[in-house]
Amino acid sequence: MSDDLRVNGNLIGWGSHILKIDGERWFGITGINFGEKRERSFGWGMTRSHAPLARTGGKYTPGAVKMTMWKHTAVALRKKLASKASDGRSYGNAEVPVFLQCVEGDKTSTTEFDQMTTTGIDCSDEENADGTKEEWEWSAMRIRRDGLTLYDSSEEGG
Repeated sequence: MSDDLRVNGNLIGWGSHILKIDGERWFGITGINFGEKRERSFGWGMTRSHAPLARTGGKYTPGAVKMTMWKHTAVALRKKLASKASDGRSYGNAEVPVFLQCVEGDKTSTTEFDQMTTTGIDCSDEENADGTKEEWEWSAMRIRRDGLTLYDSSEEGG
């Protein structure tokens, strides 16, 4: 199956995105950046070609997820996450699911970030005409795109 030809159609853009944190939709997110990798090693044997005989299943590492948001969104999100913590204050202890959905017409793509926790925040307040933003760094245990995984999910049960 190939991609669709789009004649006079809309490409997926920022306005096509919906972000839900712990089941609740958030509107003040202005950017999201993430990646993942699977390190796989080769295994060689006694062959004349010296080409690898096989490779390992690999080690999966979800990369840092970075979200940029308006200051008022950051304040509200800190309060929401802190309310989920056992002490009611440590927003870095909260673990939540995050869903990023791209919808344009009948085209939909969903990225699931499992067990997300906040690991860092960068902010800079300075005098200018722009609104103030914060950049949050998150850690996910797994990333699924449209239910598909970069890692071997055969033992997940579905």
